[in-house]
Amino acid sequence: GDFKPELLVLDIRMPKIDGHEVCKRIKSDSSTKEIKILAVTAYGKEDAEKIVQCGADTCLSKPLKLKEFQKNVQRLLK
Repeated sequence: GDFKPELLVLDIRMPKIDGHEVCKRIKSDSSTKEIKILAVTAYGKEDAEKIVQCGADTCLSKPLKLKEFQKNVQRLLK
């Protein structure tokens, strides 16, 4: 069958297609909408708020702090 992750770590700023569009596509498709999305950004609170509005489950700021990252991954996978 198709590979379907439980959690996707998604950078918001990417070439060609940004994380906002990726997030919208994942969350609007019935076959992928259950995938948890942990977004990451180096661009601050405004970017974080926008990605959550696009369907991300949470957003962390870069540089990532390992303990905060681990805590959020565990929370999202419960």
